[in-house]
Amino acid sequence: MRVNQTVKYIMRRRKMSFGTSYTRSRLACAVVAVMLMTAQSLFAQGSGTLNGRVLDKATSEALVGANVIVVSTNLGAAADID
Repeated sequence: MRVNQTVKYIMRRRKMSFGTSYTRSRLACAVVAVMLMTAQSLFAQGSGTLNGRVLDKATSEALVGANVIVVSTNLGAAADID
């Protein structure tokens, strides 16, 4: 009977000592870092519109899915069916 009580006491102590302040501070730093990276990616997308038609020079057919990139920037879009 005494051994069973000792095992229960040890298991309770293990559960209580899991969340040390070092572990919590590392977890808090990781959460803050993820939040900052997420916020940065939300504002990374530029806004604007591109209008026009992308046509094949030889056949004058529309090129669906063609990539259109604005020169000297990282901005661009893919042509759609319209």
